Amino acid sequence: MIRLMREKAHVVGWLIVIFFGGTMFTGTFFMQDMFGGGSSDEIVNPRELANAVAVIGNKPLDTGLYRQALNQNMGRLNLETTGGYISPELSELVQFNSFMQAVNNTVLLAGAKEEGIKVSRRQLDQAIQGVLISMDFRNKKSLRRHLKESGIPYSAFKDSVQDMVMVRNFSDKLQQAVTVTEEDVENQFVEVNPRHILIRVTPEVDESEREALAQFVFEKIESGLSFEDAVKQFSDDAGSKQDGGNIGWIKIGQTVPEFEEVAFSINVGETARPIKSMFGYHIIQVQDKRTLDKPSDFDAEAASETLLAQRQENSVQAYIQNYLMSHPLNINDPSVKAYKSKIEGDYGNAIAAYQLMVSQNPHAPLPHYFIGKVYMMLEETDNALKELKKADIKAGLNSQLSFPDLHLALADLYHKKKNPKKMNAQYRKAFEQSQDNETLLRQLLPVLAEKKAYTLRKEVQARIDEIELEKEEQAKALQAQEEALPASLNALLEGAAELELSTENEGI
Repeated sequence: MIRLMREKAHVVGWLIVIFFGGTMFTGTFFMQDMFGGGSSDEIVNPRELANAVAVIGNKPLDTGLYRQALNQNMGRLNLETTGGYISPELSELVQFNSFMQAVNNTVLLAGAKEEGIKVSRRQLDQAIQGVLISMDFRNKKSLRRHLKESGIPYSAFKDSVQDMVMVRNFSDKLQQAVTVTEEDVENQFVEVNPRHILIRVTPEVDESEREALAQFVFEKIESGLSFEDAVKQFSDDAGSKQDGGNIGWIKIGQTVPEFEEVAFSINVGETARPIKSMFGYHIIQVQDKRTLDKPSDFDAEAASETLLAQRQENSVQAYIQNYLMSHPLNINDPSVKAYKSKIEGDYGNAIAAYQLMVSQNPHAPLPHYFIGKVYMMLEETDNALKELKKADIKAGLNSQLSFPDLHLALADLYHKKKNPKKMNAQYRKAFEQSQDNETLLRQLLPVLAEKKAYTLRKEVQARIDEIELEKEEQAKALQAQEEALPASLNALLEGAAELELSTENEGI
């Protein structure tokens, strides 16, 4: 459990909707999602909670924050590097990151409201001005007009902006409470090897009882119970319980602040009284400690600033994780649930969630594609082929729902099945769907060479050459226009000068 801060650095997810409708990212829809998603406070009955994307504690994830994050993250994609094509895997990344961003902001907004965080008029005006600039509105009047055309009250827009400023103010407050001492900087060159007993605290149990249990265990150790035996009998940390509670060597910044404050302050062999973190109550014993060499160019001031920034970021994440410990996150959306299960290695639940997506949208090929990819990871070739064939059939009924990755995956399976005819047929489909995308075509070249599909590789290379020639011709035409412009402008100026001179002569 204590390794959470170290190991859970990144999570990824996907965006199914890009294959189902381009209007997801049009300007009007963006405005509706950004400022008209609705507050989580509005959803109160159990049926609506069941239909929410996710529920945090007993409140739904804020839909507006989720869709806002989704649109913002899509807007940040550098489509030039992909030739404008978004792969299923990249869309997974965007969707789940957007979901987690919305979870974080929903938690921080709840915390800000609980703390009574205020937003000044000046802060709100500055934030609105930032929206005007980022969305290319000339003034508030044009923004109001756009909102009206989209059916969004200006008051709803202001409330959404105010919520975001409130989240920022609350995050600033959490970060401003963080300090770094000279001892903290020196401890960056110290490693400790602790072990611990975790008495977990959950919403379902009385915290005072868990605290009393932690104190009881500590006293038992003080009375002679070995630490190893105490771990076996009482620790709730499955990750370290089988190894006597051992955490391994840690440095400053690698665990939760409460844990490291004790671990780095007690002596070797000493067992500290129970302390509380977001995970519960810890009984910590330091087994060993060692000092590392400082680099020759060590700058204490720069090191202090770096450590402060790290701790400030961790303080916000620690608040979010602590909140979620007492307000569990339950995901209802099958697309989010499927990928979360997949990255956690729970492939059975991942497949079950994808299959739920199939039942919700029977005509969509993408859920079958993802199920097939899971089976490919598990090296279950027959099951993978079965699912990808379903995806291919459904994509064939609507060409707008087809995508090159599907055919590349099928080609790979047919290669394993030693069926070159069907393999080449799938590569050709991938080629046909990538005709105008030079980036995808260049990615296809080494794949075809590896699979010895030389004839198709020549066609792909020929198409790349055509695109390159078209680009050269367009560049030449543009250059010719640019060169002709000064000449046309000079001729125009000369004509104007002659006309002016003629007018003056007539005046004489």
